[in-house]
Amino acid sequence: MRPEHATPRIEPPQQRPPAAAGAPLQAQWRPSTAAPVNPRSHARRNRWLIVAGALGVLGVLFVFLALPRWFDTPQPPRVTTSSPRPVEQAPATKAEIDFAALARAKQQADELRAPLSARLDKLTARGAEQWGAADFGAARAALSAADAAYQQREYVAAVGHLQRIEPLAQALEQRAEVVLKEQLQAGEHALETGRSADAHNAFQLATKIAADHGQAAAGLKRAKVLDEVLRLSADAERSEAGGDLQAALATFRRALALDPLTRRATDGVTRIENRIASDAFASAMARGYEALAARRYPESRAAFEAARKLRPDAAEITTALQQIEQEQRTGTIETRLAAAARAEREERWASALHDYRAILELDPTIAAANDGVARTQPRAALHEQFELYRTQPERLFSQPVRTAANEALAQARAIANPG
Repeated sequence: MRPEHATPRIEPPQQRPPAAAGAPLQAQWRPSTAAPVNPRSHARRNRWLIVAGALGVLGVLFVFLALPRWFDTPQPPRVTTSSPRPVEQAPATKAEIDFAALARAKQQADELRAPLSARLDKLTARGAEQWGAADFGAARAALSAADAAYQQREYVAAVGHLQRIEPLAQALEQRAEVVLKEQLQAGEHALETGRSADAHNAFQLATKIAADHGQAAAGLKRAKVLDEVLRLSADAERSEAGGDLQAALATFRRALALDPLTRRATDGVTRIENRIASDAFASAMARGYEALAARRYPESRAAFEAARKLRPDAAEITTALQQIEQEQRTGTIETRLAAAARAEREERWASALHDYRAILELDPTIAAANDGVARTQPRAALHEQFELYRTQPERLFSQPVRTAANEALAQARAIANPG
């Protein structure tokens, strides 16, 4: 900044060497006007020059001393003065060296403060006042002290205060992750033990520390409905104790609609569904055995298959179905034995043999069927031969056929009970 009044530059008079050797020196300077020089006017002008010089010095002092205290970022004034004659450059003074160091300190303070202040602001948003009071308070105090020193132009002191903030901020940022984990664990425990206020406080602080943390947000949501979930769960348990399982199940499901993760309601639904399924399973098994006793095998099988859907791995279902198979097989064998005996009495030997063989396919150990096959098989063969001779008598003109027919008659006469 240039001062308003600078000392005017006065050029010295120019002189020329004499034209001839030995001639006296003559001044060549002439005034701008032809009027003669007034001694009083010349003295007055010299006084004005002195006053202007003094004002210039005062302006320089004002720029260096007063202006830096009125403005935050003053620039060193640059003053250009004129001198009647060139002078040698004076060495730098101690005051000028201190001013350069002060400028460097101010620049360093400006560079440090903005990022440190931003980090402290982030820590404030993350609730550091709650979980890091000591270090956070020390960091804030250091920042205030740095600002105060900066306002007083004590830049070196301001840098010292700012440098003390860095380790405090770093420690707080590392501590934030530990506190987040602690608050999440505390919130989950509070949810499990039914303390809605404690859960709300823990998860709320966790969301401050990490605003986009999914577990913290979900926990805070659960904490807000915890009291209602507990009330519904208690109502469901009373209905369950009273035997109204359907009402209990519906109430537990309402609780789960508010909080699908609540263990009390989840366990209640599982317990009641198992109880209802157990009752349904027992009912289906009872129907199956009742039908089995009455030999209503299709109905019995359907009841046991319904029970299998409720408990696919139940061993008693396999046993019951095997019992149906056994009884059905036994009934079939009994029916076939009766039919075979009736056919044997009626001398329908082929039909009797067919029934006996069908029984042996179901159970080869049935003695009555084995004996029946031994009795009916030769009679069925003779009957088949006699039917052939009866229906095709022309075959008897052949000697081999007549021989075979006589042998068949001999076998028939040898039967003890020919019928």
